[in-house]
Amino acid sequence: MVASACTIGRAEELLDAFLENVSDPGRQAVAGQVGFGIREGRMVFLVDAPDESAARDVFPSRFDGFSVLHERSRLDPLGYYADRARRSLGRKPLQAWPGWPGSLIEAESGKYSGTLGFFVTQAGASYAVTCAHVFRASDRASLNGSPVDSWVGSSCRRIGRVSDPEHNRELRAALDVGLVTLADARWAVNVIPRIGRLSTEVLNTDLIPLQSLVCKYGAKTNLTFGRITALRRDFGSNSNHAPRTKPLIEITPEGEPGQSAVSLSFCSPGDSGSVVVLHRKESIEVQVLGILCKRSTTGIIDRGYMRSFSEVAEKLTLKIPS
Repeated sequence: MVASACTIGRAEELLDAFLENVSDPGRQAVAGQVGFGIREGRMVFLVDAPDESAARDVFPSRFDGFSVLHERSRLDPLGYYADRARRSLGRKPLQAWPGWPGSLIEAESGKYSGTLGFFVTQAGASYAVTCAHVFRASDRASLNGSPVDSWVGSSCRRIGRVSDPEHNRELRAALDVGLVTLADARWAVNVIPRIGRLSTEVLNTDLIPLQSLVCKYGAKTNLTFGRITALRRDFGSNSNHAPRTKPLIEITPEGEPGQSAVSLSFCSPGDSGSVVVLHRKESIEVQVLGILCKRSTTGIIDRGYMRSFSEVAEKLTLKIPS
């Protein structure tokens, strides 16, 4: 299979077939995540295993015509300690207007910070999107020091279709999506610095090919570019005890188009919640692909991982306002 001809949806089908074939307690004991994607121009299955020799003993070397590659690449959340974020960003002026996408968003408890990704609506109410791991339930949020009102915590029915509050909390945690209520909906302007205005269209991520060029704007690293290279799923994520979610989508850093500089990092702690968009040259509007939530470091490369926004929009009944 040619890598550029493989869509995200097809890669998910292959990954799920691999998971079904290899899922047993013995293998789960030695592997954290499994994936399917591109490494050095080849399509391969990926197994994240701290002990590679132990993993090779229990995993097949090939499946469905593809090699199985073992690598150490643990996925970590991108939430950042708020005091460190303020010191770091204090030395690097934010290029986003306060309250606009790309702004620093932080918990008023002072523990974590992330990025305001973009704005959405649900049942007529406006919300700012970031990652759930940036806040505790009921925590208050600030944008670059400006109050935003409050974190939507216990009032679960306000942000989701599911009416059972306990189940809704599990779903939001599984998706790692956080919504912040807005004191003033006039702030909800979906213009991404150095990228453009967001389209109201929700893309079907399953139809996007691997190797597609994407970009994001985060509070910590600002504008960065990358290619969609793989899907990753926690090995135990197909348990019946947790809400079923789609795999995370991996982004490998790439230099800005037209520039000679090489990029080794797509994101850093503090970029959690950034909107990831499909890059289209000279386009007036850009389309949302996902919400950046995790990263992994393999050698000297920092990859990013996003949650598909088409999945989030469907499960939490969200829309992008015009």
